[in-house]
Amino acid sequence: GVDLIPTPEMIFLDEPTSGLDSFSAATVVELLKKVANAGATVGCTIHQPSSEVFRLFDVVILLRKGRVVFDGSVDGLVEFFGARGYPCPETYNPADHVFHVMAQLTEEEQEKQDLYLAPPPKPDVVPKPVHTADPPRPFGVSRFLLESYWIGLRDLQYNMRNTEALISRFGAAIFLNIVYGVVFLGAGDQNDAEEDNFINHLGAIVFCTISIMFDSALPVALEVPNQRPVFLREYAVGTYSATSYFWARLPLELTLAFAQSLITLIIVYWLIEFRGNFAFYLLSWWALNVAAASFALILGCSVEDVKAVTEFLPPIFVPQMLFAGFFIRIEDIPIYLRWAQWLCSLKYTLNLVYLIEFTDECTDDEREACIDLREVNDVERDLVWLYVLVLVLLIVVFRIAALQVLVWRSKTVY
Repeated sequence: GVDLIPTPEMIFLDEPTSGLDSFSAATVVELLKKVANAGATVGCTIHQPSSEVFRLFDVVILLRKGRVVFDGSVDGLVEFFGARGYPCPETYNPADHVFHVMAQLTEEEQEKQDLYLAPPPKPDVVPKPVHTADPPRPFGVSRFLLESYWIGLRDLQYNMRNTEALISRFGAAIFLNIVYGVVFLGAGDQNDAEEDNFINHLGAIVFCTISIMFDSALPVALEVPNQRPVFLREYAVGTYSATSYFWARLPLELTLAFAQSLITLIIVYWLIEFRGNFAFYLLSWWALNVAAASFALILGCSVEDVKAVTEFLPPIFVPQMLFAGFFIRIEDIPIYLRWAQWLCSLKYTLNLVYLIEFTDECTDDEREACIDLREVNDVERDLVWLYVLVLVLLIVVFRIAALQVLVWRSKTVY
């Protein structure tokens, strides 16, 4: 079934109806007939087909010990044996009749009764083989969309059936965020003019944002190694392109990331009593969720097993917290390392969250602490669209990098 997706020019099957009942066998051959009518050449070996199945074939080649007995249409087969003294009764299956006749005759008897086709004459000069380059794989918008549709549909069905993974992913998110909300209960509704209250408020925001980053990275990074054998088999035979496979999975990833961000925000927003705009929070955390998943995708495409993912994931994501400006100010980081902040989606998400939570929502008493927070972390209100643009660029760059790694690893697997 997988090999039919890229509309091959030729298909050869070895006894596709073996082990099937008559109805199932007819269904399979009818499908092959449709494929043939669509322009493909379909060949198969078959033993004792029913009359219904036998009539579906356009051309029949009858062999005995490697020699060709007949090559032509189904009706021509009946005429061929009838002309040699073996007419097929009207109520008989032609395939059964032919097998019955040949089983009764020896090779010598069959030779005498002209029940073999003459072998083709050998050419006087053997032509030299002509080596031509493989034709380029056709690719266009319609093919890309067709491949993406079927891959996306299969991915959707896989996730819907894999309920344990979904329950684990969202169940863990619900439980942990309830814990976060209870621990930081009401931290956002305190007077931030007092230092302790402000630290609690800021800690709740940073902790929930970091949690969003880690919650999204692990499931995506683990999924690629799990599906790697299927992808390699189908990609090797040209079932689809790596680009189609890669981008077809994006809509479902975006949907799951949005749902996870929404569930997280619904729980912690009212428990912690954040002050910022709910929709802006949702969009910011959604962008972080997708960016972290895109970065984790590079790791998932680079390694072959789940164990390697779990070993490499923390060393890759933990350093992002160092460049987020929470544990150490950016200006205190050595200048030759500051460039790394441009690769940290957590840094720019926190910049957006600081603007959402600590700008217009600050009271007059709290305004000084809010301004100091933004200044220490180099957060400027006029650069909000730059922060958004950087997040989008990180998502695109990480996705393209992951695609290149996936293609490279697919070529070097053998």
